[in-house]
Amino acid sequence: MGRSMNKFQPHIIPVYPPNNHLIFEEWFWEHWDYIIVNGKGKLFTDRELLPFFPTSYWVNNDYANDLVAKKEAQDYIDSLPNDKKYFVICQYDDGCLIDWKGKDVLEFNMSKTIGVELPLLCMPHPYKFDTPKKYLASFVGSRTHPIRNELEKFKGNEGWYISFEPHNIQDYCRVISESIYTFCPRGYGSNSFRICESLQYDSIPVYISDEFIFPFGLDFNEYGVVIHSTNMDGLPLIVNRMVGAFNTEKAKEIYKEYYTYEGCFNKIIKSLETEFNNRQQVGKDATINEGT
Repeated sequence: MGRSMNKFQPHIIPVYPPNNHLIFEEWFWEHWDYIIVNGKGKLFTDRELLPFFPTSYWVNNDYANDLVAKKEAQDYIDSLPNDKKYFVICQYDDGCLIDWKGKDVLEFNMSKTIGVELPLLCMPHPYKFDTPKKYLASFVGSRTHPIRNELEKFKGNEGWYISFEPHNIQDYCRVISESIYTFCPRGYGSNSFRICESLQYDSIPVYISDEFIFPFGLDFNEYGVVIHSTNMDGLPLIVNRMVGAFNTEKAKEIYKEYYTYEGCFNKIIKSLETEFNNRQQVGKDATINEGT
């Protein structure tokens, strides 16, 4: 691509999810670069994309425990001109971990309920399945948050597949594909890759958390189920009551438009242009009011 990368944009190959060969922060930079440097599209925004990949930078620097790396990143951001507007894409569970110090930075977050909230994205898994739905509901995963432990009590439910045992990635995807509902409890972060994965495999995501991220202000109930962690005892009743209540075609549209890299990229551009136009309109209104 046209612009060179710097030390704050390291490449990372994540362990999870498997098959996610390029995280969205890096993928977005490459495609944004293609538009800006090569002039392949018109863009109406005055914000610059910050040359900073929070996820890969912090992971590569001892999960933000490297104090030297933290200072270097902060010093780099501090050195940027204050008279410009910026935006950043952040997947990292703990957020950007940068003090913007008054800089005008619009955050697009998969991890925090600030700025513009994004879905937690991963590249689609390559596996295809033709098997019918055999489970009413399922969860396959590790115990990375106490909320997940609560699913243990449902392991004996008829038609439910609940497992904390390791599965290879193809079997993991198969279980999702064969489930009407996929439980997507939060882990360390409040978001969940399983939402994206369940939509890929035409399974209804059941988002369970104590803090929720709703991408681009979408009504999650149009394509999934939202359950606060305090209501988990009611899972069987809720799931049984909702069977057949969802428009699968709508869910497929949501997946394509919001939960794919290309779809989310386009939504971010639209958000940037809307934000720019709104500021322009406020400026025009202020000028008119001053003249009256």
